[in-house]
Amino acid sequence: MVAICDICEIDVADGIRVLMLKQKVMMLCYQMAALRNKQVSGIKTAVVNRRIPSVDK
Repeated sequence: MVAICDICEIDVADGIRVLMLKQKVMMLCYQMAALRNKQVSGIKTAVVNRRIPSVDK
């Protein structure tokens, strides 16, 4: 078995899998943030376009 370090004894293939999973999780987080920003932007546009009375005051 080839280890990344003797202390933690993580197999190189396992280490690569862990890094790939972390990257996938990071991408999912960025995608969710982008969707949230898109949703907020859409709501703001709808509020401005509908001219809700409380906003016009």
